[in-house]
Amino acid sequence: MKTATLLVFLCSFLCLSGQNTMTTQAVEMKAMQRYESMALKNKTVGISTQPYNDIDGSPYYYDKKCTATLIQHNGDSIHGIPLQLDLYAGEFVYTNSEGEELFLESKYFREIRIQNESTRDVFRRAFPQQPNKFSIIEFEGDGFMVIRDPLVKLVEMSMIVAGQRQNTSRFEKGTSYFLVEGEQHRELTLKKKKFFKAFNKEEQKKMMDYAKENGFKFEKNSDFFKLISFVKSAE
Repeated sequence: MKTATLLVFLCSFLCLSGQNTMTTQAVEMKAMQRYESMALKNKTVGISTQPYNDIDGSPYYYDKKCTATLIQHNGDSIHGIPLQLDLYAGEFVYTNSEGEELFLESKYFREIRIQNESTRDVFRRAFPQQPNKFSIIEFEGDGFMVIRDPLVKLVEMSMIVAGQRQNTSRFEKGTSYFLVEGEQHRELTLKKKKFFKAFNKEEQKKMMDYAKENGFKFEKNSDFFKLISFVKSAE
């Protein structure tokens, strides 16, 4: 009797689990279909219209497509979206259910979270003057945030090889950091000798004294973020 009761319980549990899984999949499928109908630009990605294959280096931020979660303005989220960031075009590249690559229409979303192996990047709008630009939130404090802004530039060169002129092009990547407070922002250099130049003399003295008292070695970005948090909390 106990065995029969246990079997009935297990069957009921498995059925409910299967129904929950199917329900979750159905919800995600509907979200995907709704997303594809409204949130994609009607054009193909840069790789189809520009000769990226003839340029040394890569214009993409990630080595491969990653899994993303898209947060809409009403708070709803769409999970499991294959996404890449084309730095040269300044666009997110989405792969739809048919395997086509399209630019993401980012105006429908307030936040984009990209899982890249063991790390997760959170993208938000950080510059009021550039409402369509998404940047990575590197650190968020009370009334401020530090953003990481990856970039790429196309460098074209011309040289003489064996008496003939040859033109070559390559992508060069870089990263900028900014301290954002409301509508104000200032560029940061996360290196000890240049970091303090972004602040006034009073702020510099407070941060230098605090760093000395706490034995900061400035080997990690978190050391700089702690200094910003300290000086902002003292205001």
